[in-house]
Amino acid sequence: ISIENAYNDLLSNLYNNYAYLLMKEQKLDSVDVVLKKALTLIKNHGNTDLEASIFDTYSDYYAILGDSTMSYKSYKKSIQLRKQYQEKQRIEQSMFLTTVFETEKKEKEIARQESKLYQINTILFAVLTLFSAAVAILIYFRQKSATRKTQITSMAQEAKLEVANALIE
Repeated sequence: ISIENAYNDLLSNLYNNYAYLLMKEQKLDSVDVVLKKALTLIKNHGNTDLEASIFDTYSDYYAILGDSTMSYKSYKKSIQLRKQYQEKQRIEQSMFLTTVFETEKKEKEIARQESKLYQINTILFAVLTLFSAAVAILIYFRQKSATRKTQITSMAQEAKLEVANALIE
């Protein structure tokens, strides 16, 4: 399944585990072949943690063979790769936290701007409401004044009519 779907990390890990199984069964002639397959697959994908595990397996393999020099070199390479992996993880975590911090900062700025916009809208609404009320009151008093003028004019004409009727009588 791993080969068909090109899951090289998984396949490399399976080869690494298979190498341990071969060492446990004392089939040491196949271990090197399996580990080389695992290394070939993983080097193309840059998974330093898994590569470190493979070199750790190599270290155990060479220790079983009695080659302490190669065992030490493999162990040293494993440690070096783990340090690289940890540094990479630290950098990625730092970048993630920086991104989170920047996002949070932007969200706070957006919230602050939305709050200002809400305040401006509230003030604008209040001013428009007061302006509308003032216009309504002005229209009311003008209408009332016009109605009074009409009444006064009407009363004056009625008075003239009464005078004219009185003169006619």
